[in-house]
Amino acid sequence: MAIYQCLKSYRIDRLANELWLKQRYTEIFIHSLPEDCDCALVKSQLMDTFKKERIPFTFEEIDKLIEAAKQDYLKGE
Repeated sequence: MAIYQCLKSYRIDRLANELWLKQRYTEIFIHSLPEDCDCALVKSQLMDTFKKERIPFTFEEIDKLIEAAKQDYLKGE
């Protein structure tokens, strides 16, 4: 039972760290581009980076990350 709890905790920590990394990469790409830039460029850069870093992703997840980062960016201005 203790091993199961440790593995479960490790998996949750790993997923949380993975999500944090994805959010940070997305914010970096959104902040580095002009506001009128196309999201397709950001999406392709994120896909390339995630593949290079071996971070699993889905296309739907990337779209949601981009939208969330854009909203946060616009709120901050």
